[in-house]
Amino acid sequence: MLNLDYQIGYSLSKYIAISVAILQLIWLIYPFFMLLDRTYRMMTVYFPIITGFGVFAILYSLINTIGQYHLVLDAFLLKKNSITDFILLRVSSIFTGLLITINSFKVLSRQSILLVYPRLEEKMQEKYNHTIYRKLIYWESRNLSQLSIYILTLFILQVVSFNQTNHILLWTISNTVLFFIIDDWQIIKDYAKITDGLILKWHEIRIGIANVILILSTMILVWLYVNWIFALIITILFIYSIYFRYFFNFYKATAED
Repeated sequence: MLNLDYQIGYSLSKYIAISVAILQLIWLIYPFFMLLDRTYRMMTVYFPIITGFGVFAILYSLINTIGQYHLVLDAFLLKKNSITDFILLRVSSIFTGLLITINSFKVLSRQSILLVYPRLEEKMQEKYNHTIYRKLIYWESRNLSQLSIYILTLFILQVVSFNQTNHILLWTISNTVLFFIIDDWQIIKDYAKITDGLILKWHEIRIGIANVILILSTMILVWLYVNWIFALIITILFIYSIYFRYFFNFYKATAED
C-alpha cells in the first residue's frame, strides 16, 4: 500500500457519518412502525447504519486523499504498483457512498409521502393510491441491500489497508471485482426497474457470483486482520444485507394495506 497517513480525515468523517445515521434513525422510526410490515422495523437500525457507512466512505476518501494529494501525485508519477489499487478503492468508495446516500434518502422521502396520504384522505375525504410509492420503496430498498454488500466490502478493504503495508492477493481480487461490478449492478437495477422486476438470468448469476466472492473474501480479511468484535458486527450486517437482498419479499410487504 502507499505510505500514507490513514488517520487524516478519519475522526471528522466518522463523527459526521454517525450524526447523519442518528438523524436518519430518528426520521425512520415513526413511518416504519406506523406504515409498513413489521419486518421493516429491523430496517430502522439497518438503513441508518448502512447510510453512515456510505457517508463515511465519501468523506474519508475525499479528505484523506486531498489532504495528501502530493504523496498520491508522486506515487502516480513514479508509477508505483500500489497506486492502481489505491485509485480503484477510493473511486469505488466515493461512487458507492454517493449511491447509498442518495438511495437511502429517496426511501425516506417515499416514507414521508406515505405519511401525508392518510391526512390528505381525512381532510379531502378522498382515497389516494399508495401503490406507486410502495413500489418505489420496494425498488429502492432492494437496491440499498445490494449496495450495502459493496459498501461493507469497501469499508473492510479500507480498514485492512491501514494495517497492511504489503499487497494481499485476496485484497486485490476483492478491490478489482468490486470496481467493475458496481457499475454493472446499476445498469441491471435500472433495467429491472423498467421491466417491472425482470432480471436476465445471466445478469443475476453474474451479480450472485460477485457477491459470493466479495462476501467470502471480506469475511476472511476481517476475521484475519481486524479484532473479533468488529468482525462480528460486520458479519451480522452482512447477514442482514443477504437476507434483505435475497430472502425478504419487499414487494409483498409493501403491497399489504
